[in-house]
Amino acid sequence: MFLNKNPKSHAHLKKLLVFKIIKLLIIEFLILLLILFVSIFLIDVESFAGLMLYLDSIEIERNIVLVNLFIIMCFAIFYCYYEIKLIASEPNQSKFELSNIIELTGLKLGMFEMLDDEPNAYLSSVAANLIKFENDGNEYISRHDLNRALISIYRNKEKNSENIYFVIDNSKKYWIKILVTRLDNKLLGVVLDVTQEILNKRAKEYEVQYDSLTGLYNRKTFLVESKHLLKKNTSRACLVVWNLDFMNNINEYYGYTYGDECIKAASSIFKELGKNRKKFIYARDYGDEFLTFFYGFESKDEIREIVENIRVEILEKQIILPDGTYSDTHISSGLAWYPDDGDSINVLLKHANFSLYMTKKNEKGGNTEFDKQAYSQNAFLFDKKRLLYRIFEYGMLKFHFQPIVSAVNGEIFGFEGLMRPDKSLHMNICEVIALAKAEGMLYKVDTITIFSLLKFIAEHKVELGKRKIFINTVPSQVMHEKHRKELINSYSQYFSNIVFEITEHSEGAEGSLVNPQSELRKIGIEIAIDDYGAGYSNQTSLLNTNPQYVKIDRALIQNIDRDVNKQQLFSGIVDFSRANNIKVLAEGVETSGEMETSIMLGCDLLQGYYVARPSPQLVDISESIVNEIKAYSKKAKQKKKLKFVR
Repeated sequence: MFLNKNPKSHAHLKKLLVFKIIKLLIIEFLILLLILFVSIFLIDVESFAGLMLYLDSIEIERNIVLVNLFIIMCFAIFYCYYEIKLIASEPNQSKFELSNIIELTGLKLGMFEMLDDEPNAYLSSVAANLIKFENDGNEYISRHDLNRALISIYRNKEKNSENIYFVIDNSKKYWIKILVTRLDNKLLGVVLDVTQEILNKRAKEYEVQYDSLTGLYNRKTFLVESKHLLKKNTSRACLVVWNLDFMNNINEYYGYTYGDECIKAASSIFKELGKNRKKFIYARDYGDEFLTFFYGFESKDEIREIVENIRVEILEKQIILPDGTYSDTHISSGLAWYPDDGDSINVLLKHANFSLYMTKKNEKGGNTEFDKQAYSQNAFLFDKKRLLYRIFEYGMLKFHFQPIVSAVNGEIFGFEGLMRPDKSLHMNICEVIALAKAEGMLYKVDTITIFSLLKFIAEHKVELGKRKIFINTVPSQVMHEKHRKELINSYSQYFSNIVFEITEHSEGAEGSLVNPQSELRKIGIEIAIDDYGAGYSNQTSLLNTNPQYVKIDRALIQNIDRDVNKQQLFSGIVDFSRANNIKVLAEGVETSGEMETSIMLGCDLLQGYYVARPSPQLVDISESIVNEIKAYSKKAKQKKKLKFVR
């Protein structure tokens, strides 16, 4: 079969070459005879000698004919040589060349071939190495040995993969793909190293199934596995939700790095218990929460004992804080029983979460079992709190940007970043704020607002230029030292683009403005009093706060073009603000008349639906609005003060 290596195939090839040479010589002889007879027929002569005499008679050079005959002979010889070369190189040389080319590419790709009527087979060196076949450098091996090696490989099929097999070499594991096809009397095969492909696939599967911080199951995998176990389980089962107490304090004061250490310390307890116990799976849920599912137990007390042991072991865990002190790890839990409290994992999870809610509400660090009566009395508040956590966890608060424009030329001065809940929540921002306030989580909303918009400024600095972003803040919330440092260290270069709005909505807020504004002024951030004129605002608050901007509330702007009292009040605010170097912004402008009156009364900036609606992107205002602003501004200059019309 193979020249140089297989004696039987070599003899067969010699016979084939002799046959080819004889065939080519016969073809050449027939071509010459054909040329001769055609010439005699066309010229109507009876012999070759007559043909030559005829050519002499018409004085055609015989050299031309001889040259043509010579060319034909050369072509025949060349063709003969080509056939011999082709036969001599098939099928061996093509395999050698292909193998060499593949090796040059650096690919771990090998090949093999078996002929039905040959006892030997071809196996490239790369393929031999991949299937761990010892061939001593000989690429021509027994067909029987190759079949036996392949059968051994086929026993190690990779699960859920087609044509992929694993090989273990000195405790090292790698994966190969073997593809085989039949061509006439040949069986052709390719062997490819796919180890990196398998490892990448497994890494992606790990990311999908496991929590990256702790290595525990994530929530999705836990639910899938526990549902599967519940289907097979007919005895007692229990789902427990765990929450590390005081994690917010650790994250706020020491940073998330130390918070993560607490989470990993707790996860190690679950891992250790999981090694020693069957009928028990565990996972990390969102943030600082964990999930466990106990199944196949006959007694509730047995599960209660395990739950208590987990709590005790976690309480004994300590981490070293940045100041060198030790912090205990505290944990609360909530529990729901199968089938008493629910017949599905989703119901059990909801009821276990409610039990945890009651634990946190009554006594942190304890454990509560599901109680139907307590659930019926507190379910509404529980659902609202769960919703709030979902909003924060999934980033369901987005931001739109409403242009703030100059009342002189219509140019965009800046944008207000307006928080908008995801549409799937079916809530407006006021409802989210009210819920956060009821749950004591206004600071969380404030932090999300500030740092989300700071990140936006950093990402859109070129597009933003010198224009400003107005950021709403809650006056009762004083920034924690950790966040103050993050603000200065990470975003100080963008302070010239930032205006913090301090809202006055409630009585007594005046006093709360002082601390935040002094802190902001120290680090060079401008301040705006928001919703001025909405109830409790007065000129004293402007003096105490000393802002750069005052935003006149929509309540004062609405129908100002038809209300002389509002015009007088607005004019007084403008006069006071100009005397104190404060820019006046008319907020909530929704008609042309309101915009005209605001400009005529001397406001510096405009904002409202009539000027431009909020958008997820930074957008320009229409040319018609710009022209309208310019026209009113020109009119205001000509008539410096609007006469009040009753």
